[in-house]
This record gives sequence, structure tokens and C-alpha cells, in this order.
Amino acid sequence: MYQQYLLRTKKNRVVASGITFVLTFIVTAAIALVSMQNNNQKNIEREAHHLQNILDSFINDAHSATQHAAGLIGKVCDFTVEKELNMIPGRYMHIYSINIVNNKHISCSSLLANKHADVQHIISSGEKIWMSQAVSSPDIEVISFKTSLPQGDVFVASDIRYLLDVLRSSTSGRQLALEVSGKTLTAAGLSATPLSSPHFSGYTLYPANSSLYTLAWEQPQPGKAVNAMARSWISISFILAMSLIMASVVWLLATRRHSLYTQLANAIRLHQIHPHYQPLICAHTNIISGAEILARWNHEELGFVPPDVFIPVAERTALIIDLTESLLEQVVDDLQQGVIALAPGFNLNLNISYSHLADDAFDAFVDNWAPVFAALGVTLVFEITERENIDISEAMTRKITHIKTRGIKIALDDFGTGFSNLAFISNLRPDSIKIDRMFVRQISLDVATPLIDCVIDMAKRMNILTTAEGVEYDYQVEYLKANQIDCLQGYYFSKPLAFGDFATFLRHYAAR
Repeated sequence: MYQQYLLRTKKNRVVASGITFVLTFIVTAAIALVSMQNNNQKNIEREAHHLQNILDSFINDAHSATQHAAGLIGKVCDFTVEKELNMIPGRYMHIYSINIVNNKHISCSSLLANKHADVQHIISSGEKIWMSQAVSSPDIEVISFKTSLPQGDVFVASDIRYLLDVLRSSTSGRQLALEVSGKTLTAAGLSATPLSSPHFSGYTLYPANSSLYTLAWEQPQPGKAVNAMARSWISISFILAMSLIMASVVWLLATRRHSLYTQLANAIRLHQIHPHYQPLICAHTNIISGAEILARWNHEELGFVPPDVFIPVAERTALIIDLTESLLEQVVDDLQQGVIALAPGFNLNLNISYSHLADDAFDAFVDNWAPVFAALGVTLVFEITERENIDISEAMTRKITHIKTRGIKIALDDFGTGFSNLAFISNLRPDSIKIDRMFVRQISLDVATPLIDCVIDMAKRMNILTTAEGVEYDYQVEYLKANQIDCLQGYYFSKPLAFGDFATFLRHYAAR
């Protein structure tokens, strides 16, 4: 059984760790992808805002340069006027040329090559701003700003290469687009395709502050984001590291559970888990009428291991059967020492889990131990624990009947908690029920506890004995006795004791 369990748990650990790795990878990758997209969105918004500030500075510079040139309109374009015009662009970083237009021709310009150029095709559209090739240099692209004054028109051309540098330096992995008068500037260059065309269907408009131009950015594309994340060794390393860490944690937790199973199996085999005895006091006569057998494990390295740690492991792995057998063997050894003489019919209560009760070999277990304890003159009481739901089937009814015919009594443990129910009491008729300590703690000096009263009254009507667990104070003893409880158990009388200490307690209690 152990080897099969070992193989099964190893396989389960591998599967659990693998599933954890995959799920962590997916979740972490999704979080990283969302985070990357959010960062990209912030970056593209910041870049769009930066581009907008540059455009606004272009417009402001053009307006300022026009104001400087306004006084030269109407003058003869001689050397002095040309010199003054030529000095204006030097005051601004991006202005390429400043031009005075008269009769749809450039009458004077800061660039000598522009003089007398026909610009009818440029200014006749009525646009205040446009992007085009420079008048005298087709290899240079400019963004021009026209201002109409009473004495003539002035248009200022600014080099768009700086704008291109900004567009091409995007760190978001998404493109920005600038549209002016139907032409669009992107990192790829200037084109005659407007933003309204299908080519830019994947772009979102940015709320610019000026009606002279339109800014837009490329909408996020999951495929590009995934590819970008896949190319980022930092992101992949982080995702893999988180996945490995979580898988390792699951593996270690599963290994710890398996390790506890291994140590528990060895402890049971070597009888390192010992029976302790907690006295049961008859409430009517005040004599010790029995004791509950409780498992106690003092590990050589871990120290005291609480029962609520190892008992659930034993129940889940079928070690509970081996543990019960081991405890009974040690109890028999204790009683056969002859250290104490127990009164005939002395009750020894032992917890039996439902998983053990449902085992196919349980009848043989009963047949094996019933005559042993009968020969010792004590009555064995099986306290059926209800951490699992008890299926009141025909087979279960038959097993309970078989237990009783072999002289073993039945007690329902921790009544009022877990899966305990009235159907079990009605159909299987236990000899006694044990009221859980949770209800006993509710007893106080001033407040009545009608629930306990009802349980005791119901049990008496059904001829079932009652035991109160977890009794710790004298007022609890007085209340329970006043309400006709049959048996008392708890630290008020004694903690669970090793057999030698239990024998001493019996002698001292009898001598009182």
C-alpha cells in the first residue's frame, strides 16, 4: 500500500506542479501584457503631447517671425530688405525660410532662390498651414504657415525633419501621425493620404489644442505587444521565474505532506504514537466510569505533533486503520501489566473514523478485538467521528448491528458539529452521544443554555446516555449535573495521561 501511495503522490506532485507552472505562466504573462500595453499607452500619449508642443512652438515661431517681417511688406526687395529678412530665421531654431508674397509670386524672401517663384498653386487653396516640398529645394520638405495682412501675404516655412526625428524615436512601438491640410506625416515620411482613408483605420485621434492640424496614434495590436514581450528577455525571465517559484512552492508543500505521511507511517509501525487516557466521570456517582483513548505523538525532532495535524493525514491515506490497530495493541499491553484493577464494565472509548467504519475489513477488525477486551473485563466503546458525512445505508446499519452484537458500544462523538444529525441517532441508535466542547463553553453563571438542555432531554427520552466534553470549570459541572448529564470529561478532572500517570490518578481519585 505504501509503495502504491508513494508512486501516486509523486505523480500527483508532478501534475500539480506542472499545472501550477502553466497557470502561473499564463496569468503572469497576461498581467505583463496588460502592464506593457498600459505603459505603451502612457508612452504614446506622452509622445503625442510632446509632438503637439513642438507643433505649437512652430506655429508661435511662425507668428512671431511674421510680425517681424510685417514692416517689410510693400518695400522694394533690395539688399537691405533681403538682409533683414535673412536675419529673421536665425532667431528661430526650425524656420527654413520667410517669404513675402505679392500677386501670387514671392516678391522677397530670406532665401534668394525663392525670389520671384510662382506660388499660386500653394496659396490659392486658402489654407493657413500646409506641408509640401520647399519652393526652391524639392528634396526638402517643410511645413508652412501663411498669414494674410492688408499689405500682402507672408508665409513661413519650417523644416519638418525635426518632426520626423520625433516620430521615428517613438519608444512605444506604435506610430504617431500628423495630418495637415489633407497630407499626413508619419515616421515613413510625408504622404498625400489623409487620416480619414482606410490606410489609417487603425488609428485613434488625439485631442489636439489647435484646429490647424490633427494628431493620431496607432491603436494597440495584441500581436505586436505579444511579439514585443517575447523579444524582451527581462519579461520572459520574470515570467519564467515566477512560474518556477510557484511550481516549486506547490512541489515543496506536496512533498511536505508526503514527508509527514512517511514519518507518520514509520511512527505507527514503531509504536511511537502512544495512547493517552482521559478519565470519564459518572455525574451521578462521581466515580471514574471509563476513559477515552487519545493518540499522542512526540516526534524526536519536531517535538509534540498535535492530533489535528496528523489525524487528518491518517484519515486521508488509510493510515488511520494502522493507527487504530497500533493504539489498541498498546492499550492491551498496558492493561495486561496488572498495574491497576479496573471495575467490571469499565468503558474504554476509542475514536473510529467513518473511513475506517466503511472499510470492507472492518467486520474482521471488530471480530478480532472484541474478545480481547471482553477477556480483560472492560467494555470497548467506538466513538464515531463525523468529519465526513455518514451514509446511513443498509450496509452501514448492518455494521453497527454487528458491532453491538460483539459487545462493543457505539457513541456519537462531537455531537452538534460536523455532519452529526438526528437521522443517524434515530436509525442507528447509539448507546451514547458526546456533546461537543463548543456548547459546553457556552455555559455561564448567568445565562441558560437551552440547546444543551434540549439535547440531554432528547437523549433521555430515547434512552441514550450523554457525555459532556471539554468541562473546565466548577460552574459547568454544577450546571450539567443539575440538568441530569450522565458523564463528564475534561481538564477540570484531568488532562489525557500516559498509562502510568493514569494508573496513579485512578488510585488517588479512589482514595479521596
